[in-house]
Amino acid sequence: MSGMEGLTIVVPMLNEEGAAQAVVTELFESFAQHGRELTVVCVNDGSTDGTQEILEVLEARHEGLICLRHGRREGYGAAIRSGLAIATTDLVGWMDGDGQYDPQDLRELLFQIDQGAVAAIGVRTERADPSHRRTLGRLGSSIAGRICGQRLADADAGLKVFDRRMVDLRNVRSHGSYISTEVLRRAVKSGDVAQVPISHRERRSGSQTGASPRVLGQLAVDYLRCVRT
Repeated sequence: MSGMEGLTIVVPMLNEEGAAQAVVTELFESFAQHGRELTVVCVNDGSTDGTQEILEVLEARHEGLICLRHGRREGYGAAIRSGLAIATTDLVGWMDGDGQYDPQDLRELLFQIDQGAVAAIGVRTERADPSHRRTLGRLGSSIAGRICGQRLADADAGLKVFDRRMVDLRNVRSHGSYISTEVLRRAVKSGDVAQVPISHRERRSGSQTGASPRVLGQLAVDYLRCVRT
């Protein structure tokens, strides 16, 4: 594979007015000397703060930025699905829009793809989250690994890249965070999934929703929907 292939990164955002500008700017700066064309698709998933206004300013500033908007909150998976639906590159991925991930880590994920992996996912070596989130993460990764048929150290880390020529990303069904397991299950069946150590930073603004009853409920609904198909 050519190291010059284009990459599309989907960035789901929900009430990230405090992080949006830094996340987008850092993404483009990290690829400025990379020699790889980058498209960033930010999906505003029904934010009620100033996220949309900030994204509109950024869209006018960056040629490779596309901003989509959900009129109401549809879920993490739905936001990623919206972004993937308009991606035109073979290499696609996503990165959470809360500022906790370093775009520089995408380079190692891409290296693994160039070496033949069908997917590369980040593994947070030192997770900057409260203890209950870390515990839920370990439990979720254990369950996801059993579903996918491969041991997964950090299934829900919000930094992933896939080669769509090898992994079928059509008709993804998840609306919530189960999208990671749904897509990884397809990837494991298609070839090697590389797990890459990445950094994880403390959230500097906004609030976490990954362990909320709403998100966990959607996770269960998506699981039932996907295992029945």
